[in-house]
Amino acid sequence: MKYILSLVLFFPSFFVNAEGIEPEKVIDKTIQLIVADKVGEAFDFAIRSNASFKDLKADTESAKDDFISLIKKVGVPSACEKLVTRNLNNRYRTDVYLCLSEKQPIELHFEFYRPNSEWRIQSFSYSSDVDKHIEKSIEREIGDKSILKDK
Repeated sequence: MKYILSLVLFFPSFFVNAEGIEPEKVIDKTIQLIVADKVGEAFDFAIRSNASFKDLKADTESAKDDFISLIKKVGVPSACEKLVTRNLNNRYRTDVYLCLSEKQPIELHFEFYRPNSEWRIQSFSYSSDVDKHIEKSIEREIGDKSILKDK
């Protein structure tokens, strides 16, 4: 089963937030809620720092319903493991997590943007198509083993 959905905003004028966030806390709390089978709350928490999601209510609710449906299909994850974190000039940050459920793994993607002094969520997305990460890790593993090291 392959499933990809993303809420992405490209217009900086949409970013309105008075309090700012800490990306690690958003990620940790979102994952805690998902593992506790509070998937709807997790989705709402993940996107709450970006006021423009409220302006896109129909799209946001549809994405939330799809996320809840996906978790029901694959099972509530028992744990999530960080695959990668990248930070570009302390202005744009992306984090990818692998979440382990009974039927199959899913990926969570968090993207944060800091136009001024405070971070905001840029995108929260999820996918059940984790094959690309497995393929890349196999290529790296084979590449590491095929390199002759000088002694």
